[in-house]
Amino acid sequence: MDDDDLDAEDAPLTDSDEYVSYELHEWAVEDRVMVESLLRPRDIARAWEGATLVVRVADREVVEEVLDEVVVSTAPVLDPAADKVAFEIGTWSISGQDAVLDAMAAAGFEYEIDRAGDLIVLEADEEKAEAVFDALDLDDPEGEHAESAQDVLSDIFLAVDRLSGNSRDAVARLDLVGGADRALDLPLPFGFDPAHWKDLVGRAEDLAERFRAGDPDDETIVEDTQALRNVIRPLV
Repeated sequence: MDDDDLDAEDAPLTDSDEYVSYELHEWAVEDRVMVESLLRPRDIARAWEGATLVVRVADREVVEEVLDEVVVSTAPVLDPAADKVAFEIGTWSISGQDAVLDAMAAAGFEYEIDRAGDLIVLEADEEKAEAVFDALDLDDPEGEHAESAQDVLSDIFLAVDRLSGNSRDAVARLDLVGGADRALDLPLPFGFDPAHWKDLVGRAEDLAERFRAGDPDDETIVEDTQALRNVIRPLV
């Protein structure tokens, strides 16, 4: 098997001279999504067979650095014994969540994000955290005028479908950028896991940023648009 063709169908699931596997079954879905999002820009050839990650032995050092980074970033920040309160932002749009987290960081708050994507703060900081929310004056994330996620996903799918065959399609690039921007403002669609939705939108936004910057790497753009197309296909 050619190293460059490593995929989930033919990758071995045990350590060998060529490949090494990491059993991540005990990791949360959100943590595995984070691993994937950190490996993608590093151009690490990889395969997922369920919760098992398979990579080249030559990439082992980089992959283990990523795994360590995820472990550190998901470690508890708040005192486990302290009383806490949750602000339910897990169903908010990604742009709304980012605005809240930026404001919390600017105000010097320590916080955690739980598995549902909600914001956790110490009970002692509840009133100050509420003041941060009030100052942001964000729109209702589930307001009656919210755009249909199905419409946005369909538009993104049509754009990446064209781009997977022709990465220089200017109209498709504009449609992808517009769709990615609209997706950022959508509340979490019904039936979506927060981490999976954030990964999907993140893939679209990564492509949009590359198009805005005029990225000339047609080969990787085609690969990434095909990958995003495959993620969205079952949803539209």
